[in-house]
Amino acid sequence: MNGGKDPLKQLLSLLIIKSEGPIGRYRLDDMLNLPEGVVRGLIIDLLKGKNISTGKLGCQLTAKGEAFLKKLLVKYGITEIKEFEAEPLKIAEKTIAVQVKKKARLVVSAMEQRDIAVRAGARGAILLTYQNGILRIPTAYSNLAADHPQLTEQITHSFKLNNDDLIIISGAENKWRALEGSLAIALALAE
Repeated sequence: MNGGKDPLKQLLSLLIIKSEGPIGRYRLDDMLNLPEGVVRGLIIDLLKGKNISTGKLGCQLTAKGEAFLKKLLVKYGITEIKEFEAEPLKIAEKTIAVQVKKKARLVVSAMEQRDIAVRAGARGAILLTYQNGILRIPTAYSNLAADHPQLTEQITHSFKLNNDDLIIISGAENKWRALEGSLAIALALAE
């Protein structure tokens, strides 16, 4: 597998390099959970596109890479990525929330999306939809505010929600596995 051709690993690597850069290849290997050769191919592809530069300290995003990352986030409808700690929604040690615009209506089976996150390395995922002013967890809560008003308030204050938005919360032992789980769902819904 060529990591540079995997949209999920490409997006994840750009986000890691932006957050942690400059970052060395071995540390990037560990964060991406990929073999060294695959990460080397990913780095080569990003260098060819002039999206990253490399130096003694490692890889860092270029201005072109920043623009490319923004373009990818828009392509997948991702408007917000943040660590999100809310005890009732805590799945694992680290939880990451990804807000995706105009995808709530695509969530038919939350279990199917959870399985996508687990296959990507997360321990689990919870999906929240926001439609007509109501925050829902499909198949669990038709109106989250009715049973969990404080949690609903925390979520609505943490995110700028628009109708039909989706919040994907994934958990894992580290933030990069959790983020990969949330991104995997976002990318699957974009297909």
